[in-house]
Amino acid sequence: MEIIAPYQADWPPASHQRVFFDRHAFKEEALYVRHLLEHWMPKMWRRAISEAELDRKLALYEAIRPTTSGLEEAVVEVLATVLSSPN
Repeated sequence: MEIIAPYQADWPPASHQRVFFDRHAFKEEALYVRHLLEHWMPKMWRRAISEAELDRKLALYEAIRPTTSGLEEAVVEVLATVLSSPN
């Protein structure tokens, strides 16, 4: 049997580290996800975000998280909704 797949000499790759940074600085997953969204949402929407907007995305994360294989997958799903938003 031969398996052919992309090979990453270093894991996580630099692209992953740019999105999912400073994870070990947070003891609680929810605080880490809040930090990520507070960082990325204003950049993606090119404007300041409200606490209500952040809370809605955190609620979405909480709803999605149990159905995913891990934190990263759930965050990617939430960030996809941020990117596809008309905001």
